[in-house]
Amino acid sequence: MAAIIDRLVQLYGTERPVWVTVMHGQIPDIAQSFAEALGARLSVGRLDILRVSPALGVHVGPGVVGAAVLPMDVSSRADVIPVVRRKNL
Repeated sequence: MAAIIDRLVQLYGTERPVWVTVMHGQIPDIAQSFAEALGARLSVGRLDILRVSPALGVHVGPGVVGAAVLPMDVSSRADVIPVVRRKNL
């Protein structure tokens, strides 16, 4: 995981606020540790920790952990973030 964190620091630096989502497959303790390690090196403006769905877990296994990172200034632009609307059925 250190290599992932190093790469993210290389991409986003330590000053630019980012939105981090850590995803895991049935390993919440490791996901929490990974999130804390990311927070120690990145300027985390928002943090979510989510368990991946079983549909994905069947392909990657129960021990998967990963992160999605998006700069906060990009996440606030409505033209970049798709909006999902549900119709009342």
